[in-house]
Amino acid sequence: MEQVATMDGRPYDMELDRTPLMLPSPPIQADSGMQQQIQEHFQTTNIIATLGVGLYDFGSIFGPLIGGPLSELYGRRPVYIGASVGFVCLIGSAVFTLYGGTLADMFSPDERGPLVALFTVVLQGAPTIGPVPSSLLGNIVHWRWLMGGIAAWAAIITVFLKRKSMQYGEELPGNKVWVYPLDVIPLNRWASWGKRFLPLSTTLYHAFIHGLLFLLLEAYPHVYKSHYPMSRQQASLVFIAPWLGNFLGVLIYFCIRVLEPQYEAHQHAILVQSVGMLWFALSARPDVYWLVPVLSGVPVGMGMTLLQLSLLNYYIDLYPTQSASVIAANCAFRNVVSTISPSLGIPLYTHFGTRNASLLLACISCIGFPTALILLLYGKKLRAASTGSGRNRTSLTSVIRFLISALLHRS
Repeated sequence: MEQVATMDGRPYDMELDRTPLMLPSPPIQADSGMQQQIQEHFQTTNIIATLGVGLYDFGSIFGPLIGGPLSELYGRRPVYIGASVGFVCLIGSAVFTLYGGTLADMFSPDERGPLVALFTVVLQGAPTIGPVPSSLLGNIVHWRWLMGGIAAWAAIITVFLKRKSMQYGEELPGNKVWVYPLDVIPLNRWASWGKRFLPLSTTLYHAFIHGLLFLLLEAYPHVYKSHYPMSRQQASLVFIAPWLGNFLGVLIYFCIRVLEPQYEAHQHAILVQSVGMLWFALSARPDVYWLVPVLSGVPVGMGMTLLQLSLLNYYIDLYPTQSASVIAANCAFRNVVSTISPSLGIPLYTHFGTRNASLLLACISCIGFPTALILLLYGKKLRAASTGSGRNRTSLTSVIRFLISALLHRS
């Protein structure tokens, strides 16, 4: 298999790859910010209105499952273009799974760190900060105009990518591209990840954390409107705090990478996330100044980014030739949880109250601690076993046997 891409074109290639990543995110942000206007227009209930956010995530389930294996079969570029065109259907989210495989194809582990951080900032930061401008625009712009503008932007990006890809194809030696043989990567490869301990355990926890983000998109405005004299637009400004936490998480991640390059040592994000939710649970009261609970969003956003960064780098390093498929399985399961979580936010906080609901979420976020501890203590050996002679075959049974033997050896 011959690599024909040049090193000099990589930064611009990654800029093209980054652009379609932002296509599926704006509708989610706009729907969250315009929810009150949409609810009044259609005369519907709050739960039905929140389905607009959840159904975008439901559509995002199919794109990764289709695009991830196809990108390993036919190359990344056709799927990037198809996902941009398919933005009008159910496969626009396929680009979420391609970025990891693209980085593994083009960059070494030391080089791809900043680009993974860029992907994480777009993936986490866009839905976090999105309700702020969309809520402010809700007073002056009709929701149809905002959605139409997003659709027009997607069309422009699609044309731009198509022209640039044709230009790069003409510049390649002999105008050739390479693909994998048909029998190397079957389309049902993503289904096999459920039998492997590392992707399965981390995906289950990551799905909850990602669902928590979309739950808070609805819960934050509800809590601040009920506890403080804030409008929907003012309450949406609180998302600036977790957005700042996203950027701080990236900075902290690289500082830790300098001190400890081992991927497994970065699982402290679980504790940061739990501390943020506990902070919010104890401070979101009418007798406490509103800025105190707002600042709790900083560790919440920081924990989400740290977890996303560590897992994405871990997947790419653990499965370099199949990273698109493993990220596809992770992304699809995350979006299953995110489909229902927005509709659960307000009922959860209404029924249990702000304190009890936040404490419940904080306790659930601690469930991932045992897996993080296993990765911290034995992750390097597990990764070596998975990428060695038995490549990509780390099953749950083998992990249990390995842990038992390691504990007996220590004792």
